[in-house]
Amino acid sequence: MSSKKFYLDLHIHTARYSPCSSIPPQELIARARACRLDGLALTEHERRWTRQEIERLIAETGGGDFTIMAGMEVRTMSGDRHTGDLLVFGSLSLPEIPCSIDEVCRLVHRQGGIVIAPHPYAGLLGIGAETPNSAIDALEICNYRYRSRLAEKMARRAWREGKLAGVASSDAHALEEVGRYCTEFDDPVRNEAELIEAILDHRCRPRRAYPPSLFGRFF
Repeated sequence: MSSKKFYLDLHIHTARYSPCSSIPPQELIARARACRLDGLALTEHERRWTRQEIERLIAETGGGDFTIMAGMEVRTMSGDRHTGDLLVFGSLSLPEIPCSIDEVCRLVHRQGGIVIAPHPYAGLLGIGAETPNSAIDALEICNYRYRSRLAEKMARRAWREGKLAGVASSDAHALEEVGRYCTEFDDPVRNEAELIEAILDHRCRPRRAYPPSLFGRFF
């Protein structure tokens, strides 16, 4: 195990593909570096950045040593009822929208990917009571945009009682929100395959704060 921890913000929206966000992608990378993050995941609503777009963003921002990955946030439905959002990684295709929690998990796992429940107890945005019965791989314990500490408390309780990995993220829609919460990993994570492996092995944990200083990472 590496002595140097690695810090990622796994839930960020940009103005390019999420109308609810005001974050320009190029400014996002500069802000994330300033926050001492080692990388991030772009998780737009119902849309995934292509590999070519990621490579172009890396070239435009000089992000060679900075990890940039693409996930996606998808809405799930049961009939006419909204059953919460999910973050997916490692999946290039999804069922036709709207789709159920089970349908998302089944197809993503078939492709070797993982499913994370973001803000699981944030009302209609989270999968809530479906958490214990679903096939998700991880819970977003801390989310900077939570409006109630109760939502985080309930997520922590589900994390302790279950066998899921725990992560934290900013769910940033504005530049000043980037990196407020992040996930700490035991080893560097440079791509989706390493992210999936680390989360499935539980080699990560939620951090309810910015990444520590370079000095602080060793102590």
